Amino acid sequence: MTKLALVCDDKADRVQVWRDTIASHLEPSSWAVHARTGQELAAVIIALSNSDLGRPSADDSEVLRTISQYDLVVLDSDLSADPQDLDGLDTEAALALRNQYGDEVARQLRTHTSAGFISVVNMFTGRDSHRVFDLTMQQDVATNADLHIGEDDLNDPHLWTGVSTDGYAPWARPALGLADDWVRRSESAIDDLDAPVLQRLGLDPGQLATRQLDVFGAVRPEDMTFRMLASSKLGFKYSGPHDDDATRRMAASVVRRWLSRTILASQDEVVDAPHLLARIPHFFSDFGDQEALARILAKDTAQGKVAAAESSSVPSLDVFLDRSVYRLSQAREIRPERPFEGPGMVFLEDTSTFVSRAEATQVETDVPGRNYRRYVSSARPVDVQYEPFTRLLQ
Repeated sequence: MTKLALVCDDKADRVQVWRDTIASHLEPSSWAVHARTGQELAAVIIALSNSDLGRPSADDSEVLRTISQYDLVVLDSDLSADPQDLDGLDTEAALALRNQYGDEVARQLRTHTSAGFISVVNMFTGRDSHRVFDLTMQQDVATNADLHIGEDDLNDPHLWTGVSTDGYAPWARPALGLADDWVRRSESAIDDLDAPVLQRLGLDPGQLATRQLDVFGAVRPEDMTFRMLASSKLGFKYSGPHDDDATRRMAASVVRRWLSRTILASQDEVVDAPHLLARIPHFFSDFGDQEALARILAKDTAQGKVAAAESSSVPSLDVFLDRSVYRLSQAREIRPERPFEGPGMVFLEDTSTFVSRAEATQVETDVPGRNYRRYVSSARPVDVQYEPFTRLLQ
């Protein structure tokens, strides 16, 4: 079955360039990539706005049913049309494309459609800039979209396949060609909207840093249900009413973003494969075996596993993440078959590789918890900007 991707931008010339770029990186036999701009984009904005107000027309509902068919949606961060882009638009469409921002539209799409993975372009990067690596690792923590990227990232094969052709391979970034499965899997995992979130996920709030629990607001973490989480500060903008399907979609979205950007980003009590190996290297016999390492580092919960640590894996979290994870405290209790005898290795967040400490630069990130110091390559790609640059000077 052919998957569908949609690109939305207020600029007609650029949206076609983005559409063609994205299509060149997705398997043509598996994906069809469409574009919306001008009157067609305005129709989506109008339908979403009317739905927020609780009064969508029959035409609005049809537009949103069409958008629900898309497995991937890519939005420009600024969808407000410039005067030169208003030619040919009727008055209602021209008014609709005023003060429209991609990240807010992402929230509306999650609320009113069953579209898959939603990415926003250029919210944190300037136009025509280089690719940017965020050294804080928390830039997007409070945003609505599933992923934020820059315009230059669109032509990076690693963004789409998880396989780098030039050495730049940000570990925290999902592979967009696989991300729609992540969305559907997480939504299907919520069978009871009134179940306590932390109990379902198998997380003990006492094992988490205080800042990791901010998402629960004024509610005791143990009491937060999926239904309540959908209406938290990362969820619905308006109180509703929202049916169970919309609530499930939004709850799964909040859980995905919270787990990946706050819980897993800390790599503290819950860790993924490379950070597990960096802490406990005896789980892997040969860091020189690139094929074996590539399998472990696959952005795929079915493949990217550390077999020796399987008893510490956390399936209740895997369904909400794009990679397999492990409970570090349990992993430390697993006795090694033999002690690790190789050199000390560190994991690079920007290239997804293991190197000796001498080949790495340590930086202070903003992730919560104790493990806030991470490593990036000392031989950084020349066409990638590392921001804030001062983090490299510490």
